[in-house]
Amino acid sequence: MEWFKHAKYGLFLHYGLYSMLHKPEWFLYFDRIPLAEYEKLTHLFNAHNFNADAIADLAVNAGMKYINLTTCHHERFCLWDSKIKPFNSVNAVGRDLVKELS
Repeated sequence: MEWFKHAKYGLFLHYGLYSMLHKPEWFLYFDRIPLAEYEKLTHLFNAHNFNADAIADLAVNAGMKYINLTTCHHERFCLWDSKIKPFNSVNAVGRDLVKELS
């Protein structure tokens, strides 16, 4: 916690299925989208705008000390190869976005 207090400047990156719709991460709840409908977005998800190298370079060049990636938001879509949750980026597009960024 002490390190975090002194780091001060970092990037909080929210990314998931909701990103494709240019909606905030809570839109599923607030717009009352049925989960079965929301899950259909996995067929449209391609993560083509997720470029881990560009994200890391941007953070470093801006003097940021950390990146915090929302790896699984409340809608339960994981950005890694989850063996427990098949609703994830690896099954959707064959990419482990957490691994790419780490």
